[in-house]
Amino acid sequence: MATQPSIEEMIKAIVQREMELRLRPLEAKIKALEGTMSGEESLQPNELILTELAKRGGLVSREEWQSLGREMGYDPRGLGGFFTGRRPSVRWTSGGLVEITADGRTWVDRAMLRKALTQGKMAPPPLRPLRQWAGRPLSEYVQEDRR
Repeated sequence: MATQPSIEEMIKAIVQREMELRLRPLEAKIKALEGTMSGEESLQPNELILTELAKRGGLVSREEWQSLGREMGYDPRGLGGFFTGRRPSVRWTSGGLVEITADGRTWVDRAMLRKALTQGKMAPPPLRPLRQWAGRPLSEYVQEDRR
């Protein structure tokens, strides 16, 4: 026969859960600041969640969406903002799944491009329109200009 938890144990569990929920957004902000301080441009929380959704095929269940939001520091109630506005980044499917929209994919693409540019993995498009930008490292363009 299982014994019921005492009131003290129940209160401790509730307080611990509440502390975890309140600390997640702070942890996400600290991670973002750590990335910025190390010289690496980090993604914003909304970009992180959309990028992770795209990695998972762009389609997840409601429970997965809420779990993903919690991992990224969102309160599940705050995830509704992704579904609203003139250009929502996610939508509900007829089967009750959460799906990334074309605008959501644009967010992901821009975030990944910005991250690659700030980490020096790609050169920005050149200012001179005569040369075709091929996404090569900046050092290759500099070497061509010195010739």
